[in-house]
Amino acid sequence: MLTPKFKLLTRILFEHYKIELFYLQIIIFLSSILQILSILSFGPFIIIITNASNVQNIYDKFSFLENFSLNNILFLSICFVTILFMVNNILSIYVSKIIINFCKKLNINFSNHLYKHYLLKNYLYHAQNSSSEIISKITLEVSRLIINIINPLIQLNSKIIMALFILLGLNFVSGIMTTSIALLIISFSYALFFSFYKKQLKKNSKLISDNLYLRQKIIKESLQNIIETKFFKVENFFIKNFDNSNSLIAKSIAKNQFLSIVPKYLIEILGILILMIFIFYKINIGKSLNEILPILAIYLVAGYKLIPAIQGIATAYASIKGNQTAMDSTLDGLSNLDANYFIDRKIDKLEFKKLNLLNISFSYGSKEILENIDLEIKKEQFTGIIGKTGVGKSTLIHIVSGLLEPTKGEIKIDGKNLLKKDQFNLLNEVGYVPQKISLNDDTILSNIAIGVKKSEIDYKKIEFVTKVCQLNEFVENLPEKLESYVGEDGVLLSGGQIQRIGLARALYFDPSLIIIDEGTSGLDENTQNNLISSLKNFTNNISVLIVTHRNEILKFCDQVYKLENKKIYKIK
Repeated sequence: MLTPKFKLLTRILFEHYKIELFYLQIIIFLSSILQILSILSFGPFIIIITNASNVQNIYDKFSFLENFSLNNILFLSICFVTILFMVNNILSIYVSKIIINFCKKLNINFSNHLYKHYLLKNYLYHAQNSSSEIISKITLEVSRLIINIINPLIQLNSKIIMALFILLGLNFVSGIMTTSIALLIISFSYALFFSFYKKQLKKNSKLISDNLYLRQKIIKESLQNIIETKFFKVENFFIKNFDNSNSLIAKSIAKNQFLSIVPKYLIEILGILILMIFIFYKINIGKSLNEILPILAIYLVAGYKLIPAIQGIATAYASIKGNQTAMDSTLDGLSNLDANYFIDRKIDKLEFKKLNLLNISFSYGSKEILENIDLEIKKEQFTGIIGKTGVGKSTLIHIVSGLLEPTKGEIKIDGKNLLKKDQFNLLNEVGYVPQKISLNDDTILSNIAIGVKKSEIDYKKIEFVTKVCQLNEFVENLPEKLESYVGEDGVLLSGGQIQRIGLARALYFDPSLIIIDEGTSGLDENTQNNLISSLKNFTNNISVLIVTHRNEILKFCDQVYKLENKKIYKIK
């Protein structure tokens, strides 16, 4: 019985790839017909080469061959059988190529779609879900879905059709009873084997998925926090955990592979037994070797083709069962392949003179973080927010910027309620400078104008923002200037330089509001004061919201709020 996830997978495939699947089905069908014709051609061929008197029967049936000698007929028979097998194998190669290209296309489309799907989820989703798990789904689980479920599913379809055609052809040779008994014995053997190991395959599938995610998490945490890893000498801790996860993945994959190949050897034993019984039976009823040999040849060639086909069915089944968790974890993100995920930066500006938060509350589940917050941010003013660590300052600025939706309350721009459709426009108007600024392993230029093609970068604006953020002297002293690389996460720069690049990045995109969330904490007091003064002098028509624990920075603010006990108080 098809599971809901399996039904969803078939719906996705037939909705979006029905032309490719239909074409593939036709080619598989033609390949199967050629397969059985090539097998059945061996019977007449063996009859001709084992008994020359049989050629007379051919002359009697086909008068146009009377002018051909025995050698000519043998030569024509050899050519016919050889060409038939060659065409069949060439078509089989073509079928394999189509399947591989189709799976390649699925891999590209599914991975791209999942990446867009998760990247464009709202901030709250990412705050509540592990990035390692998301990375695992996009990279590893999609590959498992394609390689170990969809590809085997197509192979399963191909092998079943081929096996049915071969068995249908054998009916003409030995009768339906013999073929049915052989098929029943083989099917029962496979069903019995997999009924014992179905739970093991399912267990292995879950172990693989869980430990692929865990391995990704271990790698990310150990390398991303390499300083802490080195200082606290926890390399052995990460190495041991990585080894455990890696071993479980390898062992589970090995078990699945073993369970998929065991039936091959069982079926070969059964095949030989059936063949021996057949020969013994034919000899017992008085059949001569010349009578047995043609049928035997057909059975041998059929077995040569049939056993791999049946083994392919078993391998595909084991692969699908052993990787079902990959399907369970990825299909929800693939259910809407037609979704348009394009984000256009060129949207209408949402300028404001005044932004108000009225009676705003926010909860994470049952835990209330903010309660009845009132906050006003005016154009061209500096607004400061102070408060202890953990009181909800970051949550508040995420609501101000549009990253989070409040549980209750209103956000108003110039007295009008902010509509849901305008939330993205508000986010586009905010330049954000967090305490921990993430830099790409790229140039200073690319990190300031992040996501902008080099040919579209406004260098006058770059010059302006580097001057405002007091980066110009530092950049000019570098050999490669703005083209200097910062290293992974800015490892080649000081903390102060990283924060200035973060502020320059925020200014580059012409925001109406800049939010500085402890974004000057890496600077000494004198440098911080100079930078804030520069920001105040050089930026017009911009509102600035500063979240800080440093009281000395508040002298630059036109108004100051204090956040404590879930509430906010205006103190200046």
